Amino acid sequence: MGLMAQQVAESISRHRRWASTLIASYDPVALYYLRQLEPRISRGYIWSKSHPFLFRPRWIRPLVQADWYDPANETYNGKQHVRFRQHGQRVFARDPDFRLGMDAMAAVRLGAVVNDRLA
Repeated sequence: MGLMAQQVAESISRHRRWASTLIASYDPVALYYLRQLEPRISRGYIWSKSHPFLFRPRWIRPLVQADWYDPANETYNGKQHVRFRQHGQRVFARDPDFRLGMDAMAAVRLGAVVNDRLA
């Protein structure tokens, strides 16, 4: 985990791609380590109902200091979304995971929608 985060940070820094790179992970420790290595890299924390780490978001927020949060696999929670926004954090979603149309995603004021399809 530490070695991978180090290699990612080195690659992004070598190519000077801090502003155009977003890193997302389910692993709060890897995101913490990445922040220590290169705080200019935008970090996203993916939360899931079946998360491998038994952390509550309020405990993770100070550790990770993510720039954005991503609900995965139908995990979207409106109350949690409001809490993230109240703390000045953005919520992004990958559209197949979110399972809503673009109008519905805009209605809940997602910060961005991540999509791997161009059409």
